[in-house]
Amino acid sequence: MAAVAGWLIGPAVDAPQAAEPIPSDERARQYFTDEPVVDQDGRSHRFYSDLLAGHTVLIHAFYAQCREACPLQVDRLRLVRTRLGSVFGSTVRFLSLSVDVAHDQPEQLKTFAHRHGADEPGWYFLSGHPVRFSLVLKRLGLWTDDPSDHQTLFIVGRPATKHWKKLRPDASPEEVARALIQLADE
Repeated sequence: MAAVAGWLIGPAVDAPQAAEPIPSDERARQYFTDEPVVDQDGRSHRFYSDLLAGHTVLIHAFYAQCREACPLQVDRLRLVRTRLGSVFGSTVRFLSLSVDVAHDQPEQLKTFAHRHGADEPGWYFLSGHPVRFSLVLKRLGLWTDDPSDHQTLFIVGRPATKHWKKLRPDASPEEVARALIQLADE
């Protein structure tokens, strides 16, 4: 070994290869998770691959036994859905995530969605295994130990463009629809 200005220089060693960059879609899948979730019809989906990828989404927290904020949010979202017209279901989806997975099984999700006129293609009321579903909720900042103390903000975004924003639940249906359409058009 030779010494240069106080540094020991050993035999030439191949520099470590830089790791392959992770494709954007894979980074999003890792971040949001691809945990299995179940909808109001009992169908299983992978959270990122089946529900987020390739779509513009509105995500919000709810629980089926709620008698206060959740029904009001869904009523407001029905108005947003009307304003979205034909892009709803194909380009834009609503993901209503239960914060009470211990109680919100597909039957309760279906009953809640039907009672509030929201059981239609493109609107997913979701729950899942408590430990695995909590990962999804935590990544979105929606986890809570007390379902009645959940976030009421709407999260709107498009994973493909990495554009996300939070909207107040009292935003007008026109404002929410406009934000979703702008994201879908990017």
